[in-house]
Amino acid sequence: MAVWLNGAYLLRAEAVGKTIATAIGATLEARTSGLATPGLAPVVTRPLFNTTEGYRDYIFPAVANIILQQTLLFAAARFVAERRRTGRWQLQRRTGLGVWAACATIGTLSALFYFGLIYWLQDIPHGGNIPALLLTVPLFAATVAAAALMVGSMVRSGDDALKLLIPTSIPFVFLSGFAWPLVAMPGWVQAIAWTIPATPAMHIFIPLNQMGASLGEVRGALAILVVQLAVFGSVAGYRLTRRARVRSAPVGP
Repeated sequence: MAVWLNGAYLLRAEAVGKTIATAIGATLEARTSGLATPGLAPVVTRPLFNTTEGYRDYIFPAVANIILQQTLLFAAARFVAERRRTGRWQLQRRTGLGVWAACATIGTLSALFYFGLIYWLQDIPHGGNIPALLLTVPLFAATVAAAALMVGSMVRSGDDALKLLIPTSIPFVFLSGFAWPLVAMPGWVQAIAWTIPATPAMHIFIPLNQMGASLGEVRGALAILVVQLAVFGSVAGYRLTRRARVRSAPVGP
């Protein structure tokens, strides 16, 4: 007899599963009492997806994308906002491009450090398609950096940037699609989820790194990441250059 449980509510699912198993076992024992039958088989729990029931192999490869995104997003957005608040940043196009390139480089190195050294040291499944990772990691880092510049251009200070971004970490984890499939979410929630860089990154890095997928198999998520980069970069560039023109305009009598 098989009992399938939905693990969306972890504690409830565990409690319900134990209760059902106990009830089934007691019922069978009562029905088979006095019969010459072999003993009942023990209850065996088999996870459907997280077969090892571990954090390292199942959860960490997905959470790592959120960690990489949020770390770069917090730092870069706060840097941009704080420089604007103190008036120490020359809001010019080359300044914005330089900061964006520097943040993207830091994000790329951080991701390669995770996917290369940390995964290897911790024996996390990795190395499925290294050439594809080398192409997609910089795209992800550049997209997150562009989003950070956009956020930094919209808030008044670095503290405001952190206040805005810190509460987003947990929602981003659930919206990324590993804890609960995106296809099982309402349409408007899916639309929000695909505006977060970590969501397409989840559908790029895990297939490439853990499953050895090809670039063609993740082309949909790659296309969304490119669109995000274009949108975030355009908004950030417009706001920063527009503010630069306003500040540099001569003041009338």
